[in-house]
Amino acid sequence: MTASARRIRQLLSWLGDRDRQLQLALDAADLGTWNWDPSTNELAWSDRCRTLIGVTADEPPSVDTFLKRVHPDDRAAVELAIDSALRNGGSYSIEYRIVLPDGEIRWLHSLGRVHQTGTHGRSFGMSGIVRDVTVAHRASEAALQHDQVLALAHRLQRLHHSERLDLAGLLQREIANNLTTLRDHLAAAGRAATVPEVQAASSAALPLLEQTIERLRWMVFELNPPGIEELGFAGAMERVLGDQAGLAGFEYELTMPEPPLPVPPRTLEVLFSVAQEAVINIGRHARATQVQVQVRIADGSIHLHVRDNGVGIPEGAWPRPQCYGLLAASARLAEFGGTLRASGSAGQGTTVEAMIPLTPPRPRNRESPS
Repeated sequence: MTASARRIRQLLSWLGDRDRQLQLALDAADLGTWNWDPSTNELAWSDRCRTLIGVTADEPPSVDTFLKRVHPDDRAAVELAIDSALRNGGSYSIEYRIVLPDGEIRWLHSLGRVHQTGTHGRSFGMSGIVRDVTVAHRASEAALQHDQVLALAHRLQRLHHSERLDLAGLLQREIANNLTTLRDHLAAAGRAATVPEVQAASSAALPLLEQTIERLRWMVFELNPPGIEELGFAGAMERVLGDQAGLAGFEYELTMPEPPLPVPPRTLEVLFSVAQEAVINIGRHARATQVQVQVRIADGSIHLHVRDNGVGIPEGAWPRPQCYGLLAASARLAEFGGTLRASGSAGQGTTVEAMIPLTPPRPRNRESPS
């Protein structure tokens, strides 16, 4: 054997050892690998990569197959990251959700890098690794939800205290003062010596008594307003919009399907609570002049769209722990398999979109990753 042949064998042996070491490292780190040639669209996945994105061994690898597995809400961000790396001849790092064939959602972290660039900046190859970060992501979500719950609890406590002070002030300013005046009128009637004097004191007391009774009725109404059970879904929506329009001065348009709605009562209650929170937020913060609320049924779900032309939700403001009402509404929707999205821009208004399946998802029997 010549020296060259021996050298080649040594190099091949060394490369084989390096490949085995690399594979051991990948297995230990639970990493999947992939290689892609955009010019020919040839794509290769490792076995672990296939498992992570939920693709069987007999499915041919393709970018379209991969993108179909990516959660619809994350697909655009993934495509943008890949395109940007290809244009600039660089790399990307992104976390996104994969929807497995059985409906399970898994969080993945991918690193990709262009490894060959031709003339005029044309990229010819890309390779990368992918790993499962579901456990870490859910732990982070749990910590965030814990902080959000605490913030919501503190906020509700402050609101409760503020509402009690407002109620106490109303009782003191109007009800107590009216009752004191009534007492004075009745005392004057008791001291009156003539019938005209009694009639005059009674005439002064009667309107005040009626006004006081009306104010008490209003307070009871506000403390326990009628909802869906008393007014129906459409009636309750009209009441919330009418009340906030009267307070904030906006015009509104409500679009509803023809009754009866083929929707479970609890689903309607949850959707109404979301709509109520969105409309109250508009009344308090949006400074809007026009509000559109649409409820429609499509694709086996009931959809809610609330749009306004107000100041707009600040960039990055959703989701945040300060968005107490929307966070609570989002949590309630999630219990029914629903979703909530809030979007907008400064000076262009805000849109709140909610969706709840008409048939709630069945709970999974298998254990979720912890």
